[in-house]
Amino acid sequence: MRKINGKRVVLPLVCVVLGFMIAFSYNLTKEGEGAGAGKDKAWDQEYELRQQLIEQEKQNRELQKELLKKQENVSQIEKDLAQEKQLFSIWQRKRKNTVCFSEK
Repeated sequence: MRKINGKRVVLPLVCVVLGFMIAFSYNLTKEGEGAGAGKDKAWDQEYELRQQLIEQEKQNRELQKELLKKQENVSQIEKDLAQEKQLFSIWQRKRKNTVCFSEK
């Protein structure tokens, strides 16, 4: 029988192990690209949602300003009506008093 030389066995063994390592690394990289694309998609979706939120906040601020103006307007109208009511009450009392005096 022939004696197997140690150098001849080690080199093919190293090549096989190195081949498996390269194949495994290649597969792992391919899977990582798919996950990376998912991360990009999730990031894009999150970015879009943030932009929508910012737009809604701007619109809310504008609507709050508009509401405040309208509330101030209503408050002013209420004050004017209260003043008119008070003036009308005074006018009614004076009219009542003048009617009473003219009947006598």
